[in-house]
Amino acid sequence: MKNLFINLIRKLISLLNLIIKLINRSGEPIVTLISKEYDSKGRYNIFTLTNNHLLDHKQVLKGIFDLLMSNDEFIKFGYNKIIIARGVMSNNSTYSFHHNVLINNDTIFEDYYDSIKDIINNHSETGSDFNDNIIPTFEILV
Repeated sequence: MKNLFINLIRKLISLLNLIIKLINRSGEPIVTLISKEYDSKGRYNIFTLTNNHLLDHKQVLKGIFDLLMSNDEFIKFGYNKIIIARGVMSNNSTYSFHHNVLINNDTIFEDYYDSIKDIINNHSETGSDFNDNIIPTFEILV
């Protein structure tokens, strides 16, 4: 009986530790802007962002979208923008995540995601390098 009680207490402590981690994590942003550079030759910006919690594609894209739409440099780059997303894997290989997508400063996430979800789903169906992988870093070309 004593061992049962001790095991129960240990499981309760583990559960409480997990809850504390989740609470602490909830204050962190989904993505962090780690660099922004302007390519004068191609006349575009490259926003490099990290997937802080290694979330799946839709969740991290929501974080990326929210961060970009609140970034003054992104907003001031023009009302209409074409964005391209690239995924950078842990081995530093870079792959096209989605093609050119036209958005503007009033685009909502649901409209943006609806325009790219088939492309993302196609990555999984064709067994691309993104298949079942979490992408740690994204480059957004604007």
